[in-house]
Amino acid sequence: MNSDLKQRANIYNKMKLLYVCGTYYPATGGAEISAHTLFKHLSKRGIEVHVMTDERYTFPEAKIKLDDIIIYGVSHSTRENTLNKLIYNINPHVIYTQLMWSDIALATAKLFNIPSVLRICQVPYKQNITVNSMYSPKKIICVSTEVKNYINKYYSRDSEIISPTIDIEYLRQQY
Repeated sequence: MNSDLKQRANIYNKMKLLYVCGTYYPATGGAEISAHTLFKHLSKRGIEVHVMTDERYTFPEAKIKLDDIIIYGVSHSTRENTLNKLIYNINPHVIYTQLMWSDIALATAKLFNIPSVLRICQVPYKQNITVNSMYSPKKIICVSTEVKNYINKYYSRDSEIISPTIDIEYLRQQY
């Protein structure tokens, strides 16, 4: 953790992560399940995890808790206003995003000067994430060498490979 993040975390005594994505568990795609698995583990380590996703994965304009993860269901049309409110109320140290809604998450993180992490699962990736763009994340996570090489070639950005994590036993219990 860099010193900037440490300082922000110390002010609030607990690291807070806000995940913004139009899809989330219980949607059964690999990215959704992998994100939920990651957040369960982060939560067990004392990180407060909040998720803003499409209301189809919770209830309209609802706030629910699942595996110690706070999930806010919002409509596509209110996502920008809701994100601004969540940033004000939660005061996250990091905004993490992937797939749908990453455009609004990255631009808003930059506006509020909050470090952002973008996870890229597949290529080609169409959003301009070059260093000086409005969608430029602080860090990029890729799921494979192929994605990492693509991001480096087309956006001149370095990234870290973190393979998707899925808790198979947890899924067996759920389904």
